[in-house]
Amino acid sequence: EGISIQAGQEEVVDAPGVPTASETSSLERLEKAASGKQRAKTEIEELQALQQLNSQTTLEDANLNAKIRKSFRTDRKDKRLKKQQASKVGWRDGMEWLNSSMEDQILAKEKTYGQARSMEEQRFLKVRKSSIFDHSAKSSSRQRKRRSSNQKS
Repeated sequence: EGISIQAGQEEVVDAPGVPTASETSSLERLEKAASGKQRAKTEIEELQALQQLNSQTTLEDANLNAKIRKSFRTDRKDKRLKKQQASKVGWRDGMEWLNSSMEDQILAKEKTYGQARSMEEQRFLKVRKSSIFDHSAKSSSRQRKRRSSNQKS
């Protein structure tokens, strides 16, 4: 067919079914244009959704602010009452009375610090019934006298 190849050049042969360079570039341009249109369409939809959300929130804005202010007012009122209760008990400034549940109150009544009240009552009952002239009292006083006399000698 008369194709001559000079030194340093390659022969380009068109294969059947393979697009040429000019056809490839036009397909790429069409694909880029289609993807660009799709991207622009999704961006427009996102912007419309954001605008709709913004309009809804601005309508509810006053209601939300009123709820927040109300919660802050009740919190401040509760805090003030807790501080007043604490000061009535004699606590220092800044200390707050804590809310307690029924379970906390029951546990506090069950908890004893030191000896139990019943044990103290039994001990005092023994003291009341015992005599100052009890045998154990005499023996203990004798033992003390012996120790003191032994220490002197």
